[in-house]
Amino acid sequence: MLNENSANEIVTTLAKEVYSDAVAPAMREFGKIGADAIKVARLALFPLQYGAMFQDRLARRLQEAVERVPEARRIAPRESIALSVGERLRYENEGLNPVADLYVNLLARAMDRERVGEAHPAFVSIIAQLAPDEILVLRQLAEQEYRAFFRLGSGKPALLLSETRVKVDSAKFPSSLAESLLHAAVIPEELAEPTLFFTFFGHLQSLGLTEYTNQEREQFDGKFSPGFEYYFIKLTGFGRLFHGACILNSESSSVSG
Repeated sequence: MLNENSANEIVTTLAKEVYSDAVAPAMREFGKIGADAIKVARLALFPLQYGAMFQDRLARRLQEAVERVPEARRIAPRESIALSVGERLRYENEGLNPVADLYVNLLARAMDRERVGEAHPAFVSIIAQLAPDEILVLRQLAEQEYRAFFRLGSGKPALLLSETRVKVDSAKFPSSLAESLLHAAVIPEELAEPTLFFTFFGHLQSLGLTEYTNQEREQFDGKFSPGFEYYFIKLTGFGRLFHGACILNSESSSVSG
């Protein structure tokens, strides 16, 4: 663990090297963790040809990741994850950016001695392939053990929740079954592109994050002819690990431990 004077000296030197005042606060936070953390942060912030704008943006993201971990639990992150995350974050816009937030959460996990096991190295490349709407799909699936989506036939888009309510009511399911279906129903209306819900789910399935589940169909199949298709879906175990590491942020955005 570096003492305060040593950390401040390293920070001052590095800030001069990269010509950016924005780097100093991030390096100071890494300095509190130790020399290994300083080394990783320095590697992530170089080479210089990326320019001051990119370094400023990245430094702020690195600082944000550190601050998401209680101070007593902070450890130096593995270079393989930290440098990969740093490379991706160079090009992510500031402000409201759900994809960048996933990278920051993953880096925070890699610096948290109690949750470092959640920081799977494959998650970096998975995040790079996600659309913001797909993050919303993952959030919906994580809310329950399983969800259900509905459509009028093969090739048709998933029904909106408002449309699903009408279809379930017209199918005359017993109230308990209707309630169960509607409780599990996905909400495409929450997406920017609701008609692409099924497409997004398919892509998440190809990434190993989601899957179909048939167990729940037993109480419905063969008993009714509802006039629409319904499918039960859920996160895989790997998908829940991804959600916990990259999407679910149980800590506040700034903690002191």
